[in-house]
Amino acid sequence: MFKSWKDTSCKSTNSIPLSLTEEMIYIMHSKLYSWRGAIAYHSWVSVVTDSYTNYEIIDNEDLAKHLNIDCIENPNNLTFKNNRTADNLWFGNYPIVGFKYHAADKSIGERLEHNFKEYPYKEKYRSIPGPNSNSYVSYLIRNISELNYTLPLKALGRNFDKF
Repeated sequence: MFKSWKDTSCKSTNSIPLSLTEEMIYIMHSKLYSWRGAIAYHSWVSVVTDSYTNYEIIDNEDLAKHLNIDCIENPNNLTFKNNRTADNLWFGNYPIVGFKYHAADKSIGERLEHNFKEYPYKEKYRSIPGPNSNSYVSYLIRNISELNYTLPLKALGRNFDKF
């Protein structure tokens, strides 16, 4: 029997420390809560310097509150820029580092910021087939050449805007 998502942990795993000397970009994913985790992942992008900045889509304000998200910016209740740690559990599931990039300068962070504001589906959310959190991360990957990564097959919605 699964417990309610409200009873799961979303604390930091303390596996990604702050970086005082360089900008680190992480593409993270984690299994979804309950049985959904057997078939699908949630993805997000984290910029780690002397603080954390995450870019992700969360479709429910209650979920965001449970994650203790202190929003830096939330233009439409879906697209979140927040400063939770990069390595938080996702409703009890450990995060996976899919991609790690040592940025030589701050230009990737600036381009992430630009693409955060320009995301074409910021008013829409559908779990399947998208647009969803994976569609958003895939959009960021396609628009920033240094993020040379393909989201895993379980990142449902990753190809949403290709069709």
